Amino acid sequence: MSLLLSVTTPLFGQDGSRKPTKQPRKESSNKRTEIDSENDADDPDLPGSRGLRINKEDYLRRRSEHIRILRGLDSIEELNLKNPRSLAIEEMQYQQRMMRQLDANNQWTVIESATEPGAWKELGPAPIPNGQTTRISTPVSGRVTTIAVHPANPDIVYVGTAQGGLYRSLNGGDSWRQLMDGAKSLAIGAIAISPSNTSTIWVGTGEASFSCSSFFGVGLYRIEDADTDSPKLYGPFNRDGNNNDIFSYRSIGEILVHPTDPNTIFVASASGIGGMGCEAPVGAPIRGLYRSTNAMSPNPKFSPVTISGVNDLSITDMIFEPQNPNKMVISVRGTSFEGGGIYKTNNAISPNPVFTRTLTLGANGTRVRASLSANKIGNTVTIYAATGESGTGACATYRQHGQLRVSTDAGETWSSPIGSANGFCGAQCGYDIAVAVAPDNANNVLLGGSANSICSGVLKRATNGSNFSASDVGLHADTHAIAFAPSNPSVVYTGNDGGVWRSADGGINWTSLNKSGFNATQFMSLALHPTDPNFTIGGTQDNGTQWLRPDGTFVRADFGDGGYAQIDQNAKDSTVVTMYHTYFNAPGAVVGFARVTHTGDAQDYGWEFFGCGGTPNGIGCYDSAVQFYAPMAIGPGNPNSLYFGTDRLYRSSDRGENMAIVSQQFLAGAAITAIGISPQNDKVRIVGLETGKVYRTMNGFPTLEDVTGPIPAYHISRAVIDPKDVNTAYVTLSGYGLASGQHIWKTSNLNAINPSWKPMGNGIPDAPVNAFVVDPANSYNLYAGTDIGVFISTDGGLTWVPFGSGLPVVAVFDMAIQNPARILRIATHGRGLWETSIALNNPPPPPPPPPVDNPINPTGLTAKAVSTTEVDLKWDDNSENETGFIIERCLGAGCSNFSMIAELGTNRTTYSDTGLALATTYSYRVKAFNGAGNSDYSNIATVTTASPPQTQFMLTATTQNASQIYLSWNIPSNNVLGFRIDRCVGAPCTNFTPLVVLGASVSTYIDSGLPSGVTHNYRITAITNNDTIVSNVASATTLANPGAPSNLVAEALSPSQIRLKWVDTSTNEIGFRVERCMGVGCENFTQIALVGTDTTEIIDIGLVANTTYNYRVLAFNGTGVSAYSNIATATTLFINGIPAAPSNLRLVFASSNRIDVAWDDNAENEMWFELVHQIRGERYGRVVYLSPNTTFFSTTGLNRLTTYYYRIRACNSNGCSPYSAEIPATTK
Repeated sequence: MSLLLSVTTPLFGQDGSRKPTKQPRKESSNKRTEIDSENDADDPDLPGSRGLRINKEDYLRRRSEHIRILRGLDSIEELNLKNPRSLAIEEMQYQQRMMRQLDANNQWTVIESATEPGAWKELGPAPIPNGQTTRISTPVSGRVTTIAVHPANPDIVYVGTAQGGLYRSLNGGDSWRQLMDGAKSLAIGAIAISPSNTSTIWVGTGEASFSCSSFFGVGLYRIEDADTDSPKLYGPFNRDGNNNDIFSYRSIGEILVHPTDPNTIFVASASGIGGMGCEAPVGAPIRGLYRSTNAMSPNPKFSPVTISGVNDLSITDMIFEPQNPNKMVISVRGTSFEGGGIYKTNNAISPNPVFTRTLTLGANGTRVRASLSANKIGNTVTIYAATGESGTGACATYRQHGQLRVSTDAGETWSSPIGSANGFCGAQCGYDIAVAVAPDNANNVLLGGSANSICSGVLKRATNGSNFSASDVGLHADTHAIAFAPSNPSVVYTGNDGGVWRSADGGINWTSLNKSGFNATQFMSLALHPTDPNFTIGGTQDNGTQWLRPDGTFVRADFGDGGYAQIDQNAKDSTVVTMYHTYFNAPGAVVGFARVTHTGDAQDYGWEFFGCGGTPNGIGCYDSAVQFYAPMAIGPGNPNSLYFGTDRLYRSSDRGENMAIVSQQFLAGAAITAIGISPQNDKVRIVGLETGKVYRTMNGFPTLEDVTGPIPAYHISRAVIDPKDVNTAYVTLSGYGLASGQHIWKTSNLNAINPSWKPMGNGIPDAPVNAFVVDPANSYNLYAGTDIGVFISTDGGLTWVPFGSGLPVVAVFDMAIQNPARILRIATHGRGLWETSIALNNPPPPPPPPPVDNPINPTGLTAKAVSTTEVDLKWDDNSENETGFIIERCLGAGCSNFSMIAELGTNRTTYSDTGLALATTYSYRVKAFNGAGNSDYSNIATVTTASPPQTQFMLTATTQNASQIYLSWNIPSNNVLGFRIDRCVGAPCTNFTPLVVLGASVSTYIDSGLPSGVTHNYRITAITNNDTIVSNVASATTLANPGAPSNLVAEALSPSQIRLKWVDTSTNEIGFRVERCMGVGCENFTQIALVGTDTTEIIDIGLVANTTYNYRVLAFNGTGVSAYSNIATATTLFINGIPAAPSNLRLVFASSNRIDVAWDDNAENEMWFELVHQIRGERYGRVVYLSPNTTFFSTTGLNRLTTYYYRIRACNSNGCSPYSAEIPATTK
């Protein structure tokens, strides 16, 4: 086996989104990542204190793409689907109504009591008490996107969240109430209070923050009596006069309500999933400014407002001149040549208002977002515009963006940028940008941006309109909203990625309002303790890894973003607990996980990071692909085996300290997205890829087999093996656009050469399934977490229905069962953790529409005992329409208490029942099933397993480890008085000596303290009243350390690569450790790789030219390590001159947002490539740095119908070649 460590991957650059295709991704998951040690130094999302550094813009883009796939957005865009999530929600709600009708007829039980199984309970965190906040730690929750304060009461405030819905407080944030749990979208983009009827508010869904985690919406909702005890929710409203949907799959950037006419409202429509490397779905409605003149009617209609020069562009913000709705100012996100900038009209209420662009934004082809705030004192109207324009000076050098301009003539003219605000929103001005001016003083201004860095800041304050300084103590990074109370400007609210805060002194000091009842945390994962019903950890977006402690309270256990989480299931208490979690993963920078073995270390700086970027443990830095949140799984054993996925599967038996490769590289550029390990047998494994491929091994063999079969080519989100049957497995799919029932696939013969996969999601609407669990108490009970809620099957997947009551329509990303307490706990992306109790036996779901006929029953069942522990069954399949067969078994002849032992696929006629007791009688029967029902049973077949050979009695010896051998035997008669064990050493040997004398009822013994690698022979004498009985001789050899590798040879292949080869002299290693040091005669060796068994060759890459390296290798297994091999030395090749220029640069593929190019590599000594693409007229192009030997690159996130010009050159430490000939490439 040859392990090639050299891979062709881009070093830095843009990447795009995976489409539902079986081709590997060529962008995001195989990209090495730019390291930036300066920018975003104080960003809480990035665990920088561990040295895990990544540029924040690249970080946000990679995270957004990961979540985009989980939410199914790729498939919506690729397949041009129309409102699939809304349709799925409507189907789920129809099912719920049907269940209630059945309940009225006593055919179904609807959950009414909060303590019944299926009644969902919100756990929180509400709040996270120790948030990742500035200078001091304050409570946090989750991302707040927009805030509206009552015009006459500063204590009445409405707060919109990213995926948690709309919250209201009537007491200044001391308590909160959720107002939109029943809405089809919980992504809130805008809130407006009707000035003439302040009990009516408008809520725009879809977050206009231009990241792929800022999700689209379904239009507008109207809430009447919003400030009373009985608010009424109406909507969504999203239709024009011709009944066309104009808002679904867009976001709402702002809503304005006429100050005296509640029927007239304006709506700013923007991209729902634009920016950061992705675009809105193809075919989504036209963006722009819309107006309704019958807003308070039961079905308000909206019509577009024409703005000259602006066509299908996002309106990110808009304001009325205070008390004058005819004068309106809006911001348009676009380039300078397509209409980007700030516009004003003086006749907004007229049928055809005329807008004039008064400030052009978007120079050099960039799209710039702007946020607006207005103040009117006397006749002077002051407007501030916070924009995403490039910074200047040092801020430009460090790519810090953001400018603030002011107009003192109601938006007719604009000032130059205000110097002290330069660069305030850093590298992500499309995501976090906010400005607010006090209603009573045009000089009191608050400006919100990114994390504190060279220029950017969480929140800045000026009292003279120009000199800004930080005012952010206790605030979380990434500000999205600032709102002064109109009736009391001393009261200010602000919202960011951590939640909502209030100031009572105009923005000087801040108090967290993240309290009980306000739950907006976006969980990615969870993991449960084996015995404690509360103990849970889970990764969250923006707010670290959370720990629900045994006392039921939350605390943040680690900083950074939180991804996957696992808890070792051998924990005996709630203190000595081994826990794992990931932060994020970026090839070439950070690939691995963090671990603690004691809860006292579960805090900032207490976790040890293992892998690339931390303590080396064998996980490669440059595997060709890895998910942003790379999957982890645990298997059986003590400690639990630990698995981690990149483009290959890693396994550890020592809590992650050494990760051995236990698979092939499945497909270059394609990352593992799901790992399933049998709880019964650690060698039974399945993995799913982002391409839709599924692989398995039944015996731990490191080359897994492709068993994809008919499963569609969608992102595999979960892979699960039945905890009671190693041959039954499930995979679930993300995305939209699948046929009915195809988001879940099941096989009951995973061990077959070609397992039979069948769709098993009947009843689940077309929505991503990102969480899945099999009830360990009853394998018929299955639970699925989808993008719209939780579903249950009580018949092994044949039918599904919505599960429980009280859960909002929210995306579920993970779920697990705490079996001792019988609790199902889920992690939602926007509403924190929820749980419900689950019964041992659930009521059956309503039957699906039946096929024409039930299947015909099988006949001719026979049972044959083929060993002491195995019975082979065979029957005749008489049906043409069965879905599969169910095998049932009971103990004894004539028994009647049959129970299911296996479910098989269609056309099966044999089954092997293993793991049985010797000399025991069993009875079997078989039936066929399909959607219509079950056939009659077959005949009953009875069989008795074989007895052991009839010797005096049978002794077996089994190796336990390097120093122990396990002996077992059967007791030969009823009158045994005791046993004597004799032993001799060596093979063969006859000089037995007594070892130990044991009592008459003993039938096992462990011989301990033995030398490793030595054969021991045993016999047992049974002592009776009349005689002695001597057993057979049984032998076993203790485990030995592996033999040392030999004949290590090092060969320089290039200026940056050395190939290592060695001879494997051992037969019992589980892997090899490769060590290296630099320099002639060096001795400071460090580990550079862990590779799997039988590996005899690797290539070490990324080396320094003309430099000598020494290498050595040792083998290891569960017993210990071998001696080192010989030391091999090689010197990398000398680079002579600059590399030859690449040639034949050519267009390979173009779509609406993607261009693929390829070229010929003519050099032998390049160290990197520089690929440049730009739009004609741009001052600077985008440079992408690529690793040597690369000949292809894909650029995504491009503008439609735009021509880009490409050129490329090769470089090394001596310089760069000339550029290739430039080529044009145009998107469609």
